[in-house]
Amino acid sequence: MSYFFFIAPIFRYFRRNHSLSLRYEMEEILQSSKFTLIISFSHLLFFGWYIVNTILIRQLGEAFFKNFLNYTVARGVYCTVPTYSLGIVFIGFKSLRHLNIQRHNRIQTTVQIKSTGREGAKNYENVISSYWNSISHGLDGMH
Repeated sequence: MSYFFFIAPIFRYFRRNHSLSLRYEMEEILQSSKFTLIISFSHLLFFGWYIVNTILIRQLGEAFFKNFLNYTVARGVYCTVPTYSLGIVFIGFKSLRHLNIQRHNRIQTTVQIKSTGREGAKNYENVISSYWNSISHGLDGMH
C-alpha cells in the first residue's frame, strides 16, 4: 500500500527537519496507518464477498441445492459462521510480519555502522566525541 496522498508531504517535512525521536514516532504512525488500512480494506472485501454470496444463496434457493433441507442448512451455516472474521486474523498476522520485514530491511540499509574491530572502535570513538562536543558547545553558550 502506498502513502496517503495527503499525508506523505507532512511525513517528508518531519523526516527532514526534526529530531530523530519525532521521525521515529512519525514512522510508527505511518506503519500503524498502513496496517489499519490493510485490515480495513480486507474486512470490507470479505464482508462484500459475504453479502454477495448471501444474496446468491437466497436468489438461487432450493433449485440450486436440490431440496429444502440442503438449502436451509446452507443458509444457516453461511449466516451463523462469518468466516471472514477468521480470515482477517491471518491477513493481520501476514501483513504485520510483511510491514515489520520491510521496516527492518529499510533500517538495515540506512544504518550500517561497524561495531567490531578497529573500525568499530573508531566509530565508537567518533560517536562519543561528537556527543561530548555537542554537550560542551551547549554549555559554552550558557556562560
